[in-house]
Amino acid sequence: MTDAALQRPTPAWAGEERLRQRATAVDPARTAPRLAFWMLAIFMVLEYLRPPGLVQFKLQMLVVFLLPVMWMMSRERPWTSILTFQALFLAWCVKSLPIASNWFNVYFTSRMMYANVAIALGFTWVGSNLRDLRRLLWLWLALMSYQAVFALTHGGRGTGGFLGDENDLALACGTALPFALAGFERLRGLTRWVLGGVVALTLLGIVASFSRGGFVGLMLCLGYLFVSSRQKLRSLAAIAAGCLIVYASASQEYIDEMYTIQNTDDGTAKSRRFLWTAAYNMWLDHVILGVGASNSPLLIGRYQPTDFEGREYNERDWSGLVLHSAWLTLLSEHGIGGVLIFVGMIATQFSTIRRLRRDVRARGDVPDDLRRQVESFGIGVNAAIISFIGSGTFLSVLYYPYLWYFTAFAAALDLAVRRELAQLDRPAPQAPATA
Repeated sequence: MTDAALQRPTPAWAGEERLRQRATAVDPARTAPRLAFWMLAIFMVLEYLRPPGLVQFKLQMLVVFLLPVMWMMSRERPWTSILTFQALFLAWCVKSLPIASNWFNVYFTSRMMYANVAIALGFTWVGSNLRDLRRLLWLWLALMSYQAVFALTHGGRGTGGFLGDENDLALACGTALPFALAGFERLRGLTRWVLGGVVALTLLGIVASFSRGGFVGLMLCLGYLFVSSRQKLRSLAAIAAGCLIVYASASQEYIDEMYTIQNTDDGTAKSRRFLWTAAYNMWLDHVILGVGASNSPLLIGRYQPTDFEGREYNERDWSGLVLHSAWLTLLSEHGIGGVLIFVGMIATQFSTIRRLRRDVRARGDVPDDLRRQVESFGIGVNAAIISFIGSGTFLSVLYYPYLWYFTAFAAALDLAVRRELAQLDRPAPQAPATA
């Protein structure tokens, strides 16, 4: 072959194939060890599948302690601003140990927050490889699909732990559904139809739970998915199909239960307003620091309002009850300082995804499959967090792990895709000249 032949331009189709191969290449020196991936996968199975017998051994705690140690010993230790906010919130929980009324509640909650941050660190580390990030997401969708099937056969409840309650089950399914629906709209082939099945299962699980908070989260995430879609007609068709599934599977009792959301002066809605007023009074007395992690239930009786009509509101001490709102819990237990850290974490997550999507759109050399994955994963994680925010307005789920995991997923997606883009920027290896 002559030098002139070597200098001929490469055909367009061959160049695109080379770019695709380079974009999906993996640099083993910059990824987490395989053991870290399997530890994280085992943690998810034990925590969310809760197999009888195994779950009693608390092997999850072993993973929680070993993952950060392995991360510190690794040559590649990714760290993002999202993890910084998570660590700050953990420190903010710990800071209330000397000032809280019940220090044991602070200790127990701080221990849960440490576990959330440790697993989020593992997600960021392992997920910085796009292949492993996809596998973790598929595992998550498989686990939530199982939870939905379990709910359909067990009265709307999950497998236990923080998935045993109907509201908790609806919350979990509501955070998995956006990933599946966003992928169903944007991906192709068999993957699209598998994700369509996940959408149907999680919708049925939410309906089986009879959770009004889950319904609110569902409506918010569907609205976001429609607004963020660049193909409104396709998005509207997918959402309409989902609504048809809900309508076909919902009983009249479920429909009547959802209509009670607007009744704010009776039943559980009035009780929630009573508790939220107590939380607001609590915050007014501890504006900056709050009353301490998980200390609000112990202090409700001291701050409960006196202007509600009814004997149960004027003659009963409501101490010991949870506030039934993640955001009133945040305000009363952590004050303005905790709110700023929490909002900073969520805002950083959304800005990370927005910047990543913008940068990928601006490049013309990004393979189509990578571009579709960025859109579906990015929009899916945003919608999942919006679903959590909507459901969390009516549920005491502030310390649940979902928000920590999903913000870490966004950080991992950013790291993984930018690694792929860096592969595209590398010059293609030149073949040696031969006579």
